[in-house]
Amino acid sequence: MIKSIARKIRSAQGINKAVAGLIKRRQHFWKKATNYWPLYGTYQVKVQQYTLNLYAQGDDYLASQLYYGWNWEEPEVAVFSNLAKHANTIFDVGANIGIYSLISAKENPTANIFAFEPAPANVGRITKNLSLNQASKVQVQAVAVGNEKGSLTFTVPANNSISSVASAFEAHASSFDNLPQKQIEVPLINLDSFVQEKGTAPQLMKVDVELFEYEVLQGAEQMLRQHQPALMMELFHVPSKIERNPKLQGVLQPDHNQRIETLLKNCGYHFYLISNKGLLKVNSLGHYPDNSNYLVSPHQTQQDFTPYSQWPQQAAQFLPQA
Repeated sequence: MIKSIARKIRSAQGINKAVAGLIKRRQHFWKKATNYWPLYGTYQVKVQQYTLNLYAQGDDYLASQLYYGWNWEEPEVAVFSNLAKHANTIFDVGANIGIYSLISAKENPTANIFAFEPAPANVGRITKNLSLNQASKVQVQAVAVGNEKGSLTFTVPANNSISSVASAFEAHASSFDNLPQKQIEVPLINLDSFVQEKGTAPQLMKVDVELFEYEVLQGAEQMLRQHQPALMMELFHVPSKIERNPKLQGVLQPDHNQRIETLLKNCGYHFYLISNKGLLKVNSLGHYPDNSNYLVSPHQTQQDFTPYSQWPQQAAQFLPQA
């Protein structure tokens, strides 16, 4: 009963805003309090230089952390935003609540942006966030992306809250959220068919699909060979991932990243680790336990390291060239 009363108090938007504002101003004293006072309602947050309006219902850890001023994916946002300003069409695969779609719309208002997200609660949230930010050029696709067309069994929170780790792999999704999970069926498409049907291909694509990367790329292989968009991808270090979550043993194949490497190399791509200080040219993917995000591009640099101080001037050449 106490938890229920506390939840009702937190969800009263006037009280929530007043307390959240106080915690934000005094968080150098009360930093732990940010974990116990999630946001309810519409809030203005900063993602580096971008001001975004986000809606939350006490279930959005990312929105809360952004509001309280915690750093989030600074190198990734720097890499992606400088690419987005030069891309006519952008695919956000695994859009979650829409942060990268919103950044794309801010950086390049004329771009065609497609946000792919299969989890129903996330779809509702990204739709709300797009409306709050008047991002009318972003088209939400309420589907999973894989290597075929049909349906996919997907694991999401049983209470229908949003999730940043909803996944086709139950062992993965259930290891993050401290919530009961359920399995649902969601529509499944592949990007080769989508590009053919829409008559447009991306110059830039973000892929964050919680271990479903190979299936996404396998279903886009024709598009990757023909159009060669730049990709920003999250890839886990497989041994570390299995060590932290033994349930993935036998589910996540040891050669998961090697299969992705082979497919992309066969499509003419080169790999760059997104480090804290710049882009590091690497020969393989997923071999770095402390870093999980990569830029994959048809462009090969002469230098092994590109500092972020040079990135705004060089970003456009990492996109496919006409």
